[in-house]
Amino acid sequence: MEITVTSARARSMQTEFTAEHSYLSERDNRALISVFSAYTVTATLWLLFATGVGLLMAFKFGAPEFGPGAWLTFGRLRPIHTNATFYGFASIALVGLGYYVAARSSGAKLYSATLAWTGLVLFNLAALAGHDCAGPGLHRWDLEYREWPWWIRLIFLAALW
Repeated sequence: MEITVTSARARSMQTEFTAEHSYLSERDNRALISVFSAYTVTATLWLLFATGVGLLMAFKFGAPEFGPGAWLTFGRLRPIHTNATFYGFASIALVGLGYYVAARSSGAKLYSATLAWTGLVLFNLAALAGHDCAGPGLHRWDLEYREWPWWIRLIFLAALW
């Protein structure tokens, strides 16, 4: 058994190398948490919607006669499901997480909470507009993820800007 005795100087040197916590002001901390919470809630709602559409598509594999009509065909539901998953859920969740992790790990405040909120509104606007175009079959492309018209893609690009 080995007993280690440390001097007062050694103990003081140990405290110099401890990790520092971020010193955001209370206002900046509240802004960061509110932005992160809004992105998380919005992404969760998109995930629930995309999962519901995915479950409907899975059910229609076993019972194709369920829900007849143009709106519930596989060709209309698949782009809604994939676009809601990718653009509605994943994009919003990852950008919100990026804001939070970057601010927390660097100890710096958000550059602009207003720009973060504007980005969230534009993300949701693009996802809703893309859903409204894919649902009635307004897209004419055979691509699974990039079926949005150019003007919706510009809204999405503005959200990332």
